[in-house]
Amino acid sequence: MPKFVQLVTFESTGGKFDERKDTNRINEFLEVLQTNGAIIISVTPSLGGQAAKTSAVYVITYEAPSPISL
Repeated sequence: MPKFVQLVTFESTGGKFDERKDTNRINEFLEVLQTNGAIIISVTPSLGGQAAKTSAVYVITYEAPSPISL
């Protein structure tokens, strides 16, 4: 089965992320993917940004017959 990638990004202007809110949103994305037949392979986080804004990017790798739009 082909592999695909979905990027999910959260931004923080105060320097702090809301881990509960972000966790719930990531789980919502995963649920949509799985409901549509995806098999989740990995979820890889990374951080980046500039002085006033920080971004967390989650790379979700999954297998499915075709890409799934979120």
